[in-house]
Amino acid sequence: MPNFLACKPLKQQLADVLIRTISVQNLNSDYYLPEIGKLSTTYKVSRDVVFEAYHILLETGIVRYDKNRSKFVLS
Repeated sequence: MPNFLACKPLKQQLADVLIRTISVQNLNSDYYLPEIGKLSTTYKVSRDVVFEAYHILLETGIVRYDKNRSKFVLS
């Protein structure tokens, strides 16, 4: 759960949470990440924060965007 009092921006906090979840659950490359709206509701952050967190994961190569299914999937 993001910590609103932490020094990191919310997008980075959420990206860190997602990275830990992917690591702990040992998810494979066929796993599609939840939709932005679902994560927004789950973590009580804006859709923009979730989108930015996904963008961080894209930049680091942890996920890729599947244009055919409009979903983020693990790399």
